Parts: sequence; structure tokens; C-alpha cells
Amino acid sequence: MEMTNKPNKKPVGSWQVYVVIVVLAGVLVWAFKGRSPEYSENIYPEVSAELKAKLSPPIASDAQQPENSHNLAGSSLLDIVKRRRNWNPRWIDSYGKAAPDFEFIGVDGKMIKLSDYNGKNVLLIFWATWCGPCLVEIPHLIELRKNFSKDELAILAVSSENPGTVKRFTENRQINYTVGTVQSRTPKPFSDVRSIPSAFYIDKQGRIKLGTEGIVSLAESTAIIKATR
Repeated sequence: MEMTNKPNKKPVGSWQVYVVIVVLAGVLVWAFKGRSPEYSENIYPEVSAELKAKLSPPIASDAQQPENSHNLAGSSLLDIVKRRRNWNPRWIDSYGKAAPDFEFIGVDGKMIKLSDYNGKNVLLIFWATWCGPCLVEIPHLIELRKNFSKDELAILAVSSENPGTVKRFTENRQINYTVGTVQSRTPKPFSDVRSIPSAFYIDKQGRIKLGTEGIVSLAESTAIIKATR
């Protein structure tokens, strides 16, 4: 019987295993770092250094929040962001800049422009009927609509879903704020939304005051709208 010589396999050295572990650890650190919240920029230019100092820790859990964290009346915008619960500030480079105009179709079939609401506070929400966190937020928005006059605040909820689906959902949930759908690409920073619900708080001068990603409570939204700085 003819024998054939097979190449001997060299055992993997411990140093090679160590290299693999180090590489994998580096990849994991890079991945998580890329997902960290945007803490490094400012709400408005004059509070840049203060924001960097105060927002460096991660979001505190409900158990870590002070008992009066829901009482935000009269708080500054910076303090509201610091005491947030279930959301993070996003699109910070757009703060203080004019919100770009775009169009969407209301559930009544009429064309709506963001610029139609110049001179009012605007809360612009990106959402979907299938989004669990969005459904949790809806009761807060319904109450918010009741608490502000339409002359003072416009609440606009925009989805990219089928218009018929959104219309039926709006009617079934008895939503009392403006709901519509957009089928084309929106301008930046709105086109940068990657997670819903996401919202933009726009002041009466048409400037973006704050961008949020996550569920914002009724108390927090009320305080954000009323805050000047």
C-alpha cells in the first residue's frame, strides 16, 4: 500500500490568538463608539463649553433621575437636555439655523408646506404606524395639541407610508394634530433621520431649536417649546 506524505499542521501559537482577540476588541470598541450620542456639540454657541461638560455622561435611567425630573417648567434648553429620559439630542449642527422648507400631503389630500407655519412654534415629527415607540408617544402629542392653541404651536407628524394606511390610522386613533405623508426625499437635516420617532422643534423665527431621537414626554415637549435658550 503506497503511503503519501501529508504536510504537518503547525499548532496555532498563543501570540496569534492574542492578536485575534486584540483585533476583535478594537472592532467592537469602534462599533460602539460610532453609535454614541452626539454630546460634543452645542445647543447654541454661547453654551458650547457648558454643554460639553454637562452632557458627557450617558442618559440616566428612571431610577437615577431626581424625583422632580418631570417638573421642567421654566428650565433652560440646556437643562432640559441634561435631564432627558428616553431621548437624545441629534443633528446639532443645524441648531439655530433656518429649517429648510419641504412639502407633504395631509391625510385630507391637501398639500402642506412647512413654511405655511412661519411665525409659529412647530413640532415636526417623523414616525410610522408600525413603530412601537411612536405609538407610545401619540397620547403625549394629543395632550400637547390640547394644551397649546393652533396660533401658538403647529404639530406636524410625517410618515413615508401609504397615504391610505396613515389616514385610516389617524381616524381610528382620533389624532387631533396634523398628519401627512411624504413620498420624496426631504432636505437635510430631515433626510438624516435614521430612527423613529424623531422630532425637530422649530421656533417662531423658523430656526431649528432642537432635534430629538426617541420618545419625548408631554412635560419635556412643553418645556422645550417654552424654552428660549
